[in-house]
Amino acid sequence: MAYARTSLGEFRSMMKERLGGNGVFWAEQEINEALNEALCVWQLLTGDFVLSRNQTLPAGQAVVELDTTQIPSMHVVRMRRGSTTGSALFPISIFELDQGFYGRQSATSGTPEYWAPFGVDRVLIYPPASTTQTVNIQYYSADPRIGLSSSLYLDIGDEEIQALLNYAQWVLSFKEGLTEAFENVDPLKEIFLLAARLRNAKLRGTSLYKNYMGNDRDETKPTRDATEQGGLRK
Repeated sequence: MAYARTSLGEFRSMMKERLGGNGVFWAEQEINEALNEALCVWQLLTGDFVLSRNQTLPAGQAVVELDTTQIPSMHVVRMRRGSTTGSALFPISIFELDQGFYGRQSATSGTPEYWAPFGVDRVLIYPPASTTQTVNIQYYSADPRIGLSSSLYLDIGDEEIQALLNYAQWVLSFKEGLTEAFENVDPLKEIFLLAARLRNAKLRGTSLYKNYMGNDRDETKPTRDATEQGGLRK
């Protein structure tokens, strides 16, 4: 579902309002960078910001080059035939293609069924298209960012806007001292991470999330490995 409620300009104004309208202690650039960091971390944890564009599949060509100024293959989320309402191609890896489709490199052209990332700027299509056709590619976006047009909108809900502001406020609090950042304002960061976990249920099991939450920082954390015992059993 697309949202068009909070523009980048309004997002920035909301942050300044949280700071009490203080334009002296925090410089304009510091506020911009804190908000951009919040947007970047949110995108890393949730993958919320997705764009799409059409790409031509040349006839008989298995390896297709992408416009890397727009769609690095590592950022591709899904591919659909013709348009956003067309049937999807199944994502797969090069290894799975090699193991599952004997002689795939000499396969005859047909209706593409699978796609795989192939380096930074290419994707592999199997089987190659028998005729030139168009696919719609959805990919993770590097936008929005503060510093672009202030009329651009954030495609997230109001409650998540507040979570992003929490993170930005936590980043800015480091200028007030470590006690403020690590004790007084730290709960704001935790609320942000919990909101990201709610948004992306898969996040909970990743090492990235555990590291952010500090679950792996304790050296006394229980382990599955038994402690080695000295001596021989009698």
